[in-house]
Amino acid sequence: MRRLLLLAPLLLLTVGCGMVPSAEGEATDAAREVARKAGQRLYGQSPRTAEEVGRSASHLDGWR
Repeated sequence: MRRLLLLAPLLLLTVGCGMVPSAEGEATDAAREVARKAGQRLYGQSPRTAEEVGRSASHLDGWR
């Protein structure tokens, strides 16, 4: 019984830390969303040269 009482705080700490979303995960999700929107904008436009695509991509919001 005593061992279980000693393991309880460790178990709670381990489970509790897994519930909090990491900053890296949030940043990854945000970057993925910006890239998805940029891809949709660029893909939806008429065919152009690589230079024109690069110029358009540099003016998209969220790339700074």
